[in-house]
Amino acid sequence: MSGLDITSMLGMGTGALPGAAGMVGSLAFPELQSILSAAAWRGVTFDMVDSQDTVGRRVIQLLFPGVDQAQYQDMGALEGPMRVTCLIMGEDYVIRAQRLRAALMAPGRGTLVHPWWGELTCRVLGTSSITFSDRHYEVARVEATFIRDQDTPGVSDTLSAVLQKADALWDAGILTMRQLLSPLVIPLAMAEGLNTVVAQTAGMWDAVTAAQSQPVQAAVAAPLATLTAGFPVPQQNTDTTYADQVTTGIGAVPQAVASAMAPQDSPAVASSGRINNAVTATVDPATATTALLTAASQMESVTAAAANSAMSAPAVRSVGLVARMQMLVQAVGTMAAIAFASQTDALAWRDRMVAALDSLAGDATAVAATTAPMPMLADLYAAIRDLRAAVIADISSRLGRLPVVVSVPVARQMSGWALAYALAGDSPDQVQALFDDMVTRNGIIQPALTGGGNIDVLENPS
Repeated sequence: MSGLDITSMLGMGTGALPGAAGMVGSLAFPELQSILSAAAWRGVTFDMVDSQDTVGRRVIQLLFPGVDQAQYQDMGALEGPMRVTCLIMGEDYVIRAQRLRAALMAPGRGTLVHPWWGELTCRVLGTSSITFSDRHYEVARVEATFIRDQDTPGVSDTLSAVLQKADALWDAGILTMRQLLSPLVIPLAMAEGLNTVVAQTAGMWDAVTAAQSQPVQAAVAAPLATLTAGFPVPQQNTDTTYADQVTTGIGAVPQAVASAMAPQDSPAVASSGRINNAVTATVDPATATTALLTAASQMESVTAAAANSAMSAPAVRSVGLVARMQMLVQAVGTMAAIAFASQTDALAWRDRMVAALDSLAGDATAVAATTAPMPMLADLYAAIRDLRAAVIADISSRLGRLPVVVSVPVARQMSGWALAYALAGDSPDQVQALFDDMVTRNGIIQPALTGGGNIDVLENPS
């Protein structure tokens, strides 16, 4: 939310404030914030003024001829509609109203962060209204009706939560960049710092993708060329076009890396590296995730170096923060597609991702302490912590369905195939999988001479 003053009177059901003509601009946003309650729907934040929850019992009254006493049949608890009245305030009120409008139109259930009831799983019921008025500057009034969802969350809900939190973090990065690049005339120091970090980000990606396979290099070619060309600063920055151009340009490269996982149809006449009437060669999710995490780690050093030599270090660090965030959001998405072989593998990936998100959160705190007040950085930090919790919950839910890695003592060198057959026991169909995992997991160069010593293998459930 923006920390600007509200320059008009707000009628919130308590009557107009006295002396309206002389009070214009006297109600500061922090003072108003203290009497409102923060809420969110599908990650879009607002302030909730009123909430009315309808609850009770679904009781049917039965009346019979000639019988004075009525009979009642209790059909169970009633979770009725919840009607809320909210305010969206601040310089970005139109942008967030647009995001909330899209969130209210989205199908399915979502998360409603309620200031009194807590975090609820709800669905939008019926119509909602978003009201603008020239008497209420930088304020939008929203009225919506929700119904609590009665479905029991399934196992896949943890993955849905990860993707939703990742999307919310991406949106927080967009709003952060819009607030950073909001001046009508962008200062020379900020423009110089922005061009520096963009150029060094392009160089970093060029080095990272040079070591990747052909599908990744082909996917990033166009967005990397755009990033290398840079983004000329407009003389008049009257809207969010320039900020969105920078955000999209920086985020297009990690998006391309993630998209290299998805097979696409090839034309009948294929170019080099493609197969006719087949699909484009793709990279596995683990490779894509590793590339994105490597880029995010290097971006931290790139940002620090660019900030040390820039006239506007806070602006450089903010842009670098958003760029790293975009890389990690895509990494979270690609990691969700990894088929973990064991609990050990899943925990290793979890710890690696959590460490990257913790580093990003620490940098968000540091940037917020060194820049001019940017409330969007607080939203960015909150979105990072939410995504971190969702990643941990998702991996934890998958651990119980994964085998355990056990250490098997092998007294002497022997054939890896013989060892795999011995470990498979009554499940000969598992021999190939056990053998492949054993060779990969232990880095065995010559499978015919496996051991001696301890060999890590997947536990055979049989």
